[in-house]
Amino acid sequence: MSARSRLLLFGTPVLLAIGVACWPRLAPPRAVTGGEPVAVSSDSSIAFASVGDLVAASDAVVLAEVIDIADGRTLTDPMSPDAGVRTSLAALQVVEVLAGVAPDRLVLEEAAMLLDGTPVVVDGASAVEAGDRGVFFLVAGRSEAAPHWAVVGPPGRYLVRGDTLEAASPSPLASAIASAGGPALVDAVGAVSP
Repeated sequence: MSARSRLLLFGTPVLLAIGVACWPRLAPPRAVTGGEPVAVSSDSSIAFASVGDLVAASDAVVLAEVIDIADGRTLTDPMSPDAGVRTSLAALQVVEVLAGVAPDRLVLEEAAMLLDGTPVVVDGASAVEAGDRGVFFLVAGRSEAAPHWAVVGPPGRYLVRGDTLEAASPSPLASAIASAGGPALVDAVGAVSP
């Protein structure tokens, strides 16, 4: 079974994994709003060993710029409505489609904060901000439960920081991709794209 099939059959994008699998790990809301980010694990069971794996799991790989951020949904635990996360909706202007098919503009949904407003850092990555540019390995939302685009997993986002790439994940694959740089990533995606 392909990596993309496993992604679609055995798990929803990382965002929903956070909203569902991590409910028991999220503490009830604190009285404060904002503050220091809280580290959260997505419990993503999908392992990527190469750029080819990331491309195979993606509906689209895009070079894009974040042009706007809006509040997203609130995902709570049905058994404990005080535990959950709020998402953000990042409007992305697609500069170039590197693989797959994507519209010129799309909305990326990411976990942004706990219910009390405390920011979350999911698998080492905080939510994107307006003005961020990067390479995104994305899965399209196909249902009312997951209507927006999402990153395929922890090593699926690389932000441009000057002349370097910043990996969203501390995984060995993500570190190697970031170390190789943007042009090498674009070449690697092109080499494995159908």
